[in-house]
Amino acid sequence: DEFAITEPTSVEAALKSELKFNLYPNPAKSNCTIDFELESTAKLNMQLKDLQGREVQSKIELNLGAGKHSQQINLSNLRTGLYFLEVQTEKGSFVHKLWVE
Repeated sequence: DEFAITEPTSVEAALKSELKFNLYPNPAKSNCTIDFELESTAKLNMQLKDLQGREVQSKIELNLGAGKHSQQINLSNLRTGLYFLEVQTEKGSFVHKLWVE
């Protein structure tokens, strides 16, 4: 028997899917772009942290209307390594891994 899961399996995955969240390029060098879509006006907070959970860039606070949005993040001051982008919305939050070359 074949078994396939077509729906998101976690609250984080469901929220990423709802936002149509996409971060690219990943791995990134000097900057990356985040694309997402909002169904209605919403507040979003994004924070980039290192593996120890320390904030490595100022928090990005956005208050946006419905529609497609794009946000650039400058990574030129970061060392090579793995980072975590925490995204907080009014509906919940999720973490996305980002590799900086």
